[in-house]
Amino acid sequence: ASRHRRAAISMPSNTAEGAALRSSQAYQRCLSIARGSLSEFDTQYQIATRSGFAPTSQPVNDLINGVFARLTALLNALSQPERAR
Repeated sequence: ASRHRRAAISMPSNTAEGAALRSSQAYQRCLSIARGSLSEFDTQYQIATRSGFAPTSQPVNDLINGVFARLTALLNALSQPERAR
């Protein structure tokens, strides 16, 4: 449970840290770390549900997938040249 909490807290924390650094490259790095934390959380959640330690929840799965998609879209947008944005 504590690993779940750390991963869940890491996502918004890294996003906020990257935004505060005021460098596009640093922001992208922090967003990549946040996406990695989300993947870690997803893996732990899948293991917990398959092992019977947590109930399967479609809203949770949808939320994980939605956040992952948004982080990926933001990373893709930030990696575009300035004129393309």
